[in-house]
Amino acid sequence: MIEIKSNKIITPNGLRSGYLYIDNGIIDCFSEKKKCADEYFDFNGKYVSPGFIDLHTHGAGGYTLYVVDYEKPEDRVVSFGSEHGLPTEIELTLNDGSKVTGTITWTGEYNKELAGTYRLEGIISYNGAIGNGSTIFDGIGDKITATVTVRDEIKIIKNFTKVADVRIKVGDEYSDKLATTFVLSVYSEYYKTTQEITVQILWSGKVNVLVPGTYTLTATPVGSYRFDENIDENILKVNVIVEETSSGSSSSDDESGCFSAASGAGLMSVIVLGMALVAFKKRKNNN
Repeated sequence: MIEIKSNKIITPNGLRSGYLYIDNGIIDCFSEKKKCADEYFDFNGKYVSPGFIDLHTHGAGGYTLYVVDYEKPEDRVVSFGSEHGLPTEIELTLNDGSKVTGTITWTGEYNKELAGTYRLEGIISYNGAIGNGSTIFDGIGDKITATVTVRDEIKIIKNFTKVADVRIKVGDEYSDKLATTFVLSVYSEYYKTTQEITVQILWSGKVNVLVPGTYTLTATPVGSYRFDENIDENILKVNVIVEETSSGSSSSDDESGCFSAASGAGLMSVIVLGMALVAFKKRKNNN
């Protein structure tokens, strides 16, 4: 007979203090009084769970569980001064359909005080016991990437000035006559300063240079800024006026004569000049 002594024996009636007796490998009884035994074990202060069998497993007989799928975190857009906010946990689906929660450690350059787009790499890990542990990521990989765009919240003090309409003769090119930038007077919520900035614009729309008429193009401000108020749509439009020539129509390499602003003037650089950002930062540091 074996005697196990503990003040934390788990019984159907709750946690009890006493003695557990085992005879030939079988639980004989629980008693609050000491009996005669051949062997004695003092487990006072430790939990004793008589009859408890843990049927929980993570693979057996050569069968290993591993990750087959997970949902990649979405790219993010954040304001100046904000952390990237990418998740640090991820749900992993195993090959038997069950799910576990893994962790993500993000690495890579990220500057919350400089507008731009940053590419970060996440390393997925899982500390639980799944199969033999070494093949948890077989078939799916354990690295992911995400981009975070940092944008300043700016308030427009002085709106855009409408771009002048463009006049050309039939068959002439027009894209080189379109404005490529707007100048704004803005207030930066992050830097708490007012500054003039130059914003690149991208034109969209079609113009048929072989057919006289008036064609309207639309400008889209492009860059690492998010405006907190609406811009007058009329200011962001320009007319391209194709006029008759006195000697007749001109020839064009494109027989249709139809040019897309997105493929002509739209091929202009869409990178916002960084001088405004530098000026903002200098003003903040000087303050």
